[in-house]
Formats: sequence, C-alpha cells, structure tokens
Amino acid sequence: MLFPDSPDDADGVFSGSAVVRGDTLYLFYTGNIEQQGDFDYITAGRGANTILVATKDGVTMSEKKVLLRKSDYPDYCSCHVRDPKVWEQGGKYRMVLGARTLDDKGCVLFYRSHDLENWEFEKQVRTADFGYMWHK
Repeated sequence: MLFPDSPDDADGVFSGSAVVRGDTLYLFYTGNIEQQGDFDYITAGRGANTILVATKDGVTMSEKKVLLRKSDYPDYCSCHVRDPKVWEQGGKYRMVLGARTLDDKGCVLFYRSHDLENWEFEKQVRTADFGYMWHK
C-alpha cells in the first residue's frame, strides 16, 4: 500500500501506526533517507521523516505530507528516530517515537497535536541502561 516513491522516503517506508477519524484512515510512518557519501548513518547522513498519508477507501491515498524531520527532533537525537505510534487521548492526539541519542542511549519522544498534522514536542523519557534504541 505504501511504497518508497518520494524524496522523503526514498530509502524505505518504515513502520508506524494508524488513526481513524470520521470516515478517514490516517497512516503515520517513518520515511527513511540515506544520503550518498562517507557517513556513519548514526550521527550523520540519514533522514528519518515522520510522514502522514490519508485514505477514505483504503485504496486511494492522499499526497504524502512530512510532519517531522530531523531538524524537528531534539538536538540530542541521532539520525535514528522512528516508528510513530499515534492515538487520541483527552480530545488531543499524542505521538511517541523511538529514538537513539547521540550518546547511544535509547529514549522515547512524546509529541502532541490538535489536528493530526501540526505536532509539538512535549517531553522525552529515558531510563538508565535500557539500550541504545527504543522502538515499538
């Protein structure tokens, strides 16, 4: 259903989640980008875009819309931020993303939105010695 067919997900359509609102299914996923060059793809050279597409019939998809890019994630994050999980809670939408920090620690990033398109960073959660990457 989703293919890596745009500049924002050219190197992979990674996992995500979906939310139903009214008669529309909203799909959130990570669009992976790997730049050409001598990069480690951990701290540089990779893009992890949080992307939204919507459908009313499960066949015809809206245009892809990038909601968050590397520049939208906290500056302590590496290039590994992915796997958006979105849900509705208390009249607002919430999103968590698994992340790897620049000091190789795993954390979860929390975002909130009123409309499923405009997301605001809320907080991060991290525990000692849990590994270098958290994802759902």
